[in-house]
This record gives sequence, structure tokens and C-alpha cells, in this order.
Amino acid sequence: PAFLHKHGGLVLSIGQFNQWVGSQLMATGLVQIWPGTPVSEPLLLGMRVEGLRLADQGVDKSGAPAEGFMPGMDVRAPLTVVGDGPVGQIGQALDKKLGLPNGHAHREWALGMKFVIELPEDSELQPGTVWHTFGYPEPEIFGFLYVHPDRLVSVGIFVPSWLGDPSRTAYRYLQH
Repeated sequence: PAFLHKHGGLVLSIGQFNQWVGSQLMATGLVQIWPGTPVSEPLLLGMRVEGLRLADQGVDKSGAPAEGFMPGMDVRAPLTVVGDGPVGQIGQALDKKLGLPNGHAHREWALGMKFVIELPEDSELQPGTVWHTFGYPEPEIFGFLYVHPDRLVSVGIFVPSWLGDPSRTAYRYLQH
């Protein structure tokens, strides 16, 4: 929720703001946003992304058609934005076909996670408190804690890609 800080600043949830902006854009009919929609592959025309193929629905555990099968639909657009990241199925397919720009390495990214939590009434943390956790809980990991007015706290962590161990997840370390 958005609210005005007593000194005139605005604090808001970027996730909620993005949802609001998305709904405004979709209301124009010029934009479609499909959050959480499973995608199977990018649609390429030469070196140009022209859309995405949605995943098949109604398949069994092995991916074979089952009752209620419906093949994935092709969604084409002049501009396609994929929030898949470098390790997702679509990101990897695009990298394989198009490659990364010169000067970029495959392992120059991090996975992050953020929570917004409400502190208990008796919390001694004051609005404006900032903690950065460079090197904690391990040397390569970094995180943050920001205390907002009305006992709200943003806490997050980033785990770099080069750790290589799949059990070393942002979720695990943020819980820690």
C-alpha cells in the first residue's frame, strides 16, 4: 500500500504499482500482460523475436496429450518482453540463437528475492534504519533491510549466479 511519509515522501509497493500500471495499459487494448503464463519457446523470424509459443495444456507427467489437451497458442506482437531471466527456458533459447552482446558473460547476474513485512508493535527498529549485508551469510551474498514508517520493512537478498550449487537459493538464504 502507498502512504505519505510524515516528511512528504511516498513509499509504495513496486509490485502493486506495476499491477496498477499494467491494468491501465491493458485497458487501452494496446497491451496484453500474461503473468504466470507458461511459455514453451520464443517465435523467431531470422534474428527477430516476433512472439512466444505458450505451453501445451492438458498433458500428462511425460508431456504427452491427455484428457482436455489443448496445444499451446502462438502469441505474436511487434514488441515482446520476456521476464524469464538468463536461466529460464526462454532466456536460454534466445541466448542459444541470438547470443549475448559483446562484453557480456553468461554468469553476470544474480537471483534476488524481497519480502515486505510488518514489524511487531514493540519493535525498536526506527523508520530510516538501513542495513546492508555485504558478505553475509556467505562472502558472495548480499542483502538489505530498510525500515519504512508504520512498522513496514523491506528485506531482500541477492545470490550470484556463480555459486553453482542449486541448494543455495535466494529463498533459503533470505529465510536464514
